[in-house]
Amino acid sequence: MTFLINTLLGFLIAQISDILRRDKESTASPLKFNIWFFLKDTWQKILLSLMLSCAISALVWMNAGDFTKVLGEQWALAGNLVYAFIGFMPEIALQVLKKKYGFTQPKVVEGYSRKE
Repeated sequence: MTFLINTLLGFLIAQISDILRRDKESTASPLKFNIWFFLKDTWQKILLSLMLSCAISALVWMNAGDFTKVLGEQWALAGNLVYAFIGFMPEIALQVLKKKYGFTQPKVVEGYSRKE
């Protein structure tokens, strides 16, 4: 189950990246970082990202033999880093969709209404 740990670590790195890159001046977020606001604002994206990451990782893990045949020795060299990348990428893609189109973003968080 090491592959799931690597997937979750990749996901965690992407979450930290999202927190560090947040726009403090945005009208959609409080000036001072608040972990509870962040979790309430992003829980749908986080849940979807975790489900995608774990499903893709399980698919790759169950079919690792097929990937080894296609990619050859490079697959063995990449090892568990592939799973960290799988955990990282769905979260980054969903972050872009959320920021650009409001995908999975609630209209109200803790009584705070967003600008339309």
